[in-house]
Amino acid sequence: MIWNDDLELIFQEYLPKYQSELKSFKTSNLKQLILKASKEAKKHYEKLPKIKTCSSRTYIKLWTRDKIAENLASKTIKKVSLSKPSLTHGASVKYYSLIPYEMHYVYRKELFDANPKDREKVWKSFGLSETEIENKFRGLVVEHIDYAIKKRFPSYVEMVLEKDKISHSTYKCFTKNINRAISYCNQHLPKDGNLPNWFYSKFNMPCYVCRLSQFPFNTQDEVLDSTIKERNILKKYKDKIIIKHGNFSRMRYQPEFDSFDIEINNNGNFRHQSLDLIHELGHTINYLNYFKKGIDPREKSAHEREKETFIIEFNLKKSISLSLYYASLDTVLLTLRRALFEIGLYSNPDQNLRKLYADTFNQCFNKAKQTSNPLFFLDDRISLKPLSSLPHAIALTEILNKD
Repeated sequence: MIWNDDLELIFQEYLPKYQSELKSFKTSNLKQLILKASKEAKKHYEKLPKIKTCSSRTYIKLWTRDKIAENLASKTIKKVSLSKPSLTHGASVKYYSLIPYEMHYVYRKELFDANPKDREKVWKSFGLSETEIENKFRGLVVEHIDYAIKKRFPSYVEMVLEKDKISHSTYKCFTKNINRAISYCNQHLPKDGNLPNWFYSKFNMPCYVCRLSQFPFNTQDEVLDSTIKERNILKKYKDKIIIKHGNFSRMRYQPEFDSFDIEINNNGNFRHQSLDLIHELGHTINYLNYFKKGIDPREKSAHEREKETFIIEFNLKKSISLSLYYASLDTVLLTLRRALFEIGLYSNPDQNLRKLYADTFNQCFNKAKQTSNPLFFLDDRISLKPLSSLPHAIALTEILNKD
């Protein structure tokens, strides 16, 4: 394997990341790592079964990026001492000491397994001090902001924009048009005149899909078969799609086996799992489309990948059941709400955060009248992966403003 333009692009992509994260670093070492990974990829590709999802060139790019990303992560992940935390992790330790990470799932399950009418009582039974937790959470946010400033970004939002390859013009267009996307969703949500009074309360996640009188699927196989029927590109590679259940939903392409591993959140009901599967199959279709063009999906930004996946997902839903598409717009609103909350949070953490969480919910759901909402405490994406939903929210806003 000799050095070529593809390897040079990977080198130029990761060089600034290595230089930023590692104090003592030699550029020649990165080149050697890339060459070694590309040679491994070529050998492994030749051993794969006859039916392959992508060309040798695309496979080598994808494998090499994977290995370099793994190498960088192994050198930058640091252990955090709970007894003697560093200055950069002190606020995180204080927050999770007050509301341990492993308890988030326990609280969520007990809260949402309860009858909606009883959830406020269940919440109070946890004995959580909302004011104290909010103060510690605020410290966590400030810690994140300080990290971005140390990396020479003017704000945490700016750091995320660069990491996710989102231009300022794209972000500005998003903030300008998000309310139009919200209006579209509210206009097309099912007209249900029998909503219970707790439907938009702070202790409920509104779900119109669960209120549909008819649902187009009875089994997971029906979801897969219906998707294959609508998108024939999946038919050839059906045996390469591995579906399993876990604690969250995601799709990962596994270069070692040239397969698509789809994990579906086991905590949701069948309808929620079906929607998750459609979305993850959308990612699979998107990857196959990229492969067909000789593109490594990681060459694209998260925003671009999510946008193309959402377009596939929405078209699938519209083809399978228009009522399902409209009912599932509430999940779009929840994504937009999370992004709005986080933007407000990282723009000004020194405000009433429970009120901000309620206000952004009301902004997205026109009929809601919340005044205070503490449930962001239990949203792990907000605490562990702040603004990770921003590429999704931008993509959704762009799509819905064209619909």
